[in-house]
Amino acid sequence: MDKFRYDLDGQGGFTGSSQDGTSQLRNPGTRRTITPITIKQLVEATQEVPDGDFVVNSLELNFVSIVAVVRKVENLNSSIAVGVEDGTGECEVRQWVNEQKSSPAEQEELLKKHLNKYVYIYGTIKEFGQKKNIQNPIIRAVEDSNQILYHYLGAINCHLKANGVFDNNKMSLPKDNTNNVAQDSSLFVKLSGGGLEDDVFNIITEFSPSLPEGVPCQLISTKLGISNDEVVEVLQSLMHSGRVFNGSGDDNYLPI
Repeated sequence: MDKFRYDLDGQGGFTGSSQDGTSQLRNPGTRRTITPITIKQLVEATQEVPDGDFVVNSLELNFVSIVAVVRKVENLNSSIAVGVEDGTGECEVRQWVNEQKSSPAEQEELLKKHLNKYVYIYGTIKEFGQKKNIQNPIIRAVEDSNQILYHYLGAINCHLKANGVFDNNKMSLPKDNTNNVAQDSSLFVKLSGGGLEDDVFNIITEFSPSLPEGVPCQLISTKLGISNDEVVEVLQSLMHSGRVFNGSGDDNYLPI
């Protein structure tokens, strides 16, 4: 398990073996760590200064990693777009094609082997067209389910340390920030308080076993007796919160 051991005693991050390719990220005399994060943190990260590191809730992000499920692989000729989600949100990472090693079609087929499976992705954050991306990502299949748990434990640890919750390796809540820590972890999405969102989600969950390609909007609309536009609005909110994703088409949805 050394290849995905998290550095929980230091400033947070990931210490991998050279077999994972992480050795190329290290510079002599400089500590380079990979900070485990959720996609929600990736989406919400901002730059305090132009061309500076991204920051989310006091946590500085240089090299970052996510563990997510691959939902889409699209060949764009010069690059392969990989759509992923982790239950907190969704994003797209692009792997540029090196035609000296393989053709775009070959690389697309290689990445398609990861469809609907967990992968470990790391790289640096960049922003293009107001959308954040992981630049030149390294994508590895998750072969041990423990890696998923370790990743989230590492993400929680880094977030708590950045916000002063840990003091001398003991957990304590800052007096002036107790409510903020309890109310918004910035790591995971907040569950809805019920109502229409839960009704729509429950229908998708109920019918998804018999409709593996996705539950259509029209079925949800009929079951709840509301307009298709209302269903679409709720579904957009559920997708943003990481509770559902598109099935085989834009009008079909499956639960996470």
